[in-house]
Amino acid sequence: MDIVAKYAPFVNDQIELQDRMANRYVHQEWRRDRHLRTQQVFRNLLDDLVLLQSRAAESLHRDIKPANVMRNITLTLEDIEGLPPELMQELSISDADRLEFTIVSIINDAGGILSLDKIIVGLYKKTGEVHKRSTLTSRLYRMIQKSLIYSVPYRKGIYSTQELTDDDVKRLFGQQDEMSDGDSSNP
Repeated sequence: MDIVAKYAPFVNDQIELQDRMANRYVHQEWRRDRHLRTQQVFRNLLDDLVLLQSRAAESLHRDIKPANVMRNITLTLEDIEGLPPELMQELSISDADRLEFTIVSIINDAGGILSLDKIIVGLYKKTGEVHKRSTLTSRLYRMIQKSLIYSVPYRKGIYSTQELTDDDVKRLFGQQDEMSDGDSSNP
C-alpha cells in the first residue's frame, strides 16, 4: 500500500474536522483562526505526502537501468577472478560464459577498445581456436544485450568494455563523416 493511500483518509478527516470546528466557532475569532491554521497544516501535509511519493517513484524508475540490472545478474570476469576451484565448481559457468570472459579479457588487455578482427586474432592466440566471424558477431551482440561490452557509436565492428559517448568517440577517433550521418546502429 502506498503512503498516500495509507494516510490520506486520516488527513482528509482531520481537514474536515478542522473545517467543522472553524464553522462551530465562527463568532470566536481566535478559536476559528486556530482551527483554520490547523486545517491548512493538514492540507500542506497531504500535499507533501503526494509530492514525496511522486519523487520517490521517479527516483526508483530513474535509478533502475537495464544495464545496471544485467550487470547485477550476470557474472563478469572480475567477479570470478581469483576464486578457488571448489567455488568455481559451484557456479553455473558454461563454455559460452568462459568465451565471453575471454573476449572481455582480450578487449581489456588491448586498452578497452578493439575491432572484430583483432578479437578474432586475440581469441586464436589465447585459446588456439578459430572462431567463425558470423558466430562471433552473434556472440558479441548477445554480450552487448547483457551489457558486458558496448558497440562503439558510429564505428562498425569496434567494441568497448566501457560505454562511450559521442564526445568520447570524437576524441578517440577524430571527427568522421560517418558521425554526421547520425547512424549509430551497429551491432
